Parts: sequence; C-alpha cells; structure tokens
Amino acid sequence: MFYFKENKSLNGIGRISVNVIDENENIAAEFLTGGNGYFTYLSFKRGHYIGKIDQNQFETLNFKGSVEK
Repeated sequence: MFYFKENKSLNGIGRISVNVIDENENIAAEFLTGGNGYFTYLSFKRGHYIGKIDQNQFETLNFKGSVEK
C-alpha cells in the first residue's frame, strides 16, 4: 500500500506507478495503485521479485518515501 500520513490518519495514494523487477533486473510488470493506495498483481511466474515505485514520478510529484514494515 502507498499512503501518506496526515493528522495521524493514513490516506491511500492512487495512480502511483509501480515497477516489478525480476531476478535479472528486468521489468516483469508495471501497474498503477488503486485509489486506496493498494495494488494486486497475480500473473507472476515462480521466482523472486522486487516492487519499486517509479522514482521519476515521485520526484515530479515532490514526494518523499520510506518503507514501513
């Protein structure tokens, strides 16, 4: 989920571009988050993948991000 914090509440961010990178560092999939900030993608072959936001989009929108677990 991609979201921003405002007044101690979480608000999803829609239309954030997500790239899924495979083991060979190729883009395996590209998609946008839904209006609530969530995303789902079910068509992967077996393997290891990393999801990355589109850095150019984040810079254009003047966003800063961090990872929370």
